[in-house]
Amino acid sequence: MEDYEEKLKRFSMLELVDAINNIDREKFPERHAQAQKRYEEIKNDPAFLKDYQAAKYHTGWKRFWAMWLDGEILSAGAWLAYFGLRPYVGGMPFSNDSIQNFLDPAYTIWLTYAFGQTLGKRICGVRVVSYPDEGKINFKSALLREIFPVASALVYVPLISFSTKNTTLGMIRDGIVETLNIGAFAWVLLEIVTMLSNEKRRALHDKIAGTVVIKV
Repeated sequence: MEDYEEKLKRFSMLELVDAINNIDREKFPERHAQAQKRYEEIKNDPAFLKDYQAAKYHTGWKRFWAMWLDGEILSAGAWLAYFGLRPYVGGMPFSNDSIQNFLDPAYTIWLTYAFGQTLGKRICGVRVVSYPDEGKINFKSALLREIFPVASALVYVPLISFSTKNTTLGMIRDGIVETLNIGAFAWVLLEIVTMLSNEKRRALHDKIAGTVVIKV
């Protein structure tokens, strides 16, 4: 049978960190010491550090699929809320889109603050942590990560719910909505550019909030 110390030589740095954090030190003190020793040997090796960065922080596709899953979950939730509330609100000008625009940031902020993950992120195996210490984030950070969606919802939802027969007011409303749509597109582009411009793949909202997304 292969010696555990020899087996550790095939571990990536991320696997070593995982081993150190998860080995029961009381039951397996020798294995924990061997893993710690191996980590100390390679922690400053550029090749291992590059591999570690890629394994831990390169989460782009996972984040994309997590966002898609969250969108599907929220879309279903918004429809359910819309049909559930419709009998009680009469002719009030609201839609499932306006519900989702408020539900989206509320859902993301609460789950990210409470667990570091939305349901989509949990399924895809990524978590939001504070930067640079990589601990649990606070509510302020969770809120700042969603500052653009929150600000947009506060303006966008009343606008799309606003109905008027006045042509001028209607044109002003439509112009503001179009500007917000362009702003949302520009925001997404900035997020992608900033995420791809650094080794830890921190997007613009991560830099604003002091967070980073890691694989778990």
